[in-house]
Amino acid sequence: MYTQLRNSLVIMIAILFIIFTVGCAKDDVTPQAEKVDSSSKHSEVTDIDLEEKDIPDHEKSDKNNSENEEKKDLEVSNENDETSQDNNVTSEFNDKQTTDSDEIKNNQANSIEKNESSKKENASKSGTTEKSSTKKEQTNSSKENKTTDNNDKKSNDESSQPKKTVTISITTPGDVKGTILPSTQVAMKDGDTVLDVTQKIAKEKGIQLSVRGSNATAYMEGIDNLYEFDEGPLSGWLIRVDGVLIDRSTGDYPVEPGQSIQWIYTKNYLENGIN
Repeated sequence: MYTQLRNSLVIMIAILFIIFTVGCAKDDVTPQAEKVDSSSKHSEVTDIDLEEKDIPDHEKSDKNNSENEEKKDLEVSNENDETSQDNNVTSEFNDKQTTDSDEIKNNQANSIEKNESSKKENASKSGTTEKSSTKKEQTNSSKENKTTDNNDKKSNDESSQPKKTVTISITTPGDVKGTILPSTQVAMKDGDTVLDVTQKIAKEKGIQLSVRGSNATAYMEGIDNLYEFDEGPLSGWLIRVDGVLIDRSTGDYPVEPGQSIQWIYTKNYLENGIN
């Protein structure tokens, strides 16, 4: 039992030793590889430096000059490209401005043509209107002259002909008002009635009249504020034409030139109302 335990311990110690030995060997190999790589790199850098040192100075200068010229050419080329682009943009802008300017000029020209055409049309219309107005004025003037001539002729004809008149008088008893209107000639025209000429002279002389109804129903109620029945139950106004009592309304009784019309106020119609 003890012998087996000792043998196991020995084996374990041997295994640990072997593992330790192998680990140390790996550590020694890695630094050597790194040294080899570093030595190789150093050698390459040294070779490059030697090559550069072997190149003459004038060749280095030519090389630098060539590189500088290439850079300059590249910069000049870029600048030219930029300038060309700017020129293209400027050209396009100028072309657009030229096009816009041409359009504005064309629009202005069209506007001027339209204005001139409108002015001509207005002038033509104005001339036509003036001619029409002149013709109308001449026509109206001619009509007025004809009307004036006709009126003058009518006036001359009327003045040359004797005026048509009738005679009217308005009387009351002496103890009432006496004579209100003495015999007076009144101008008349064809178709006038007794009432027409009576109203005409009363208006001229300022005599008050009170008439009820019109035309065939006209009835004289009062003259100069003297009414029927004012002097008794049989009092009122009578009307005679050429001395004869009329048989109908004064508004329906026509008169003839030269006739005599008498308005008479009576206190007793039965006594004075008989022809």
